[in-house]
Amino acid sequence: MANKRGTFRIRSNGKGDYPSADKIKSRISTVTRSMASTLVPRIGATDDDRRKMVELLYGITDENEIQEKLKNLTCMYCGEKATGLDHLHPLIKDKTPTGYFTEPANLVPCCSTCNQKKGNDEWDVFMKRLNEGCEKNDKTKRLKAFVSQMPATKLNLPTELKDKYKDLYILIEKELEKIQKVLDVESEKLLNQLQMKKHLK
Repeated sequence: MANKRGTFRIRSNGKGDYPSADKIKSRISTVTRSMASTLVPRIGATDDDRRKMVELLYGITDENEIQEKLKNLTCMYCGEKATGLDHLHPLIKDKTPTGYFTEPANLVPCCSTCNQKKGNDEWDVFMKRLNEGCEKNDKTKRLKAFVSQMPATKLNLPTELKDKYKDLYILIEKELEKIQKVLDVESEKLLNQLQMKKHLK
């Protein structure tokens, strides 16, 4: 069967499944993330920022333990090994910039699974979906402490900028739909050509 990434995997019976056909429109999120990343500021993390993050998120204060934890970060949502960083407050919501940006106060260690599941939700909304009784959840408490002591900055974006971004987003969606239709037609032609060749053999 296909694994979570949709790649080919041989099953125990020696058979395999092909990945499902990808669609260009399914990549709209990748394009819009790039748009958001281009638009909003990015502020890098200092060593002090990293230390403070570990102290608040994992409750570690010893310097040696902090350095060791920085090499083995775990997801702040589920506890699995972290594979990257996630924005606590999304950069984009309802096809418009939120005013939050990429900075140490808006980033926490996260695994790829939670990153995908969370999508454009706020961190606390996702935690409620992820865990019942999350108010008593230790990770939720630590995240609350983090956002309280390292509050993320929210820019006051002008309406004109938000509207312009949303217009660009919609434009890209429409163009991708047009391209998808063209490719679907050409793909069908190629499939027919292949079937004819097989028939002639």
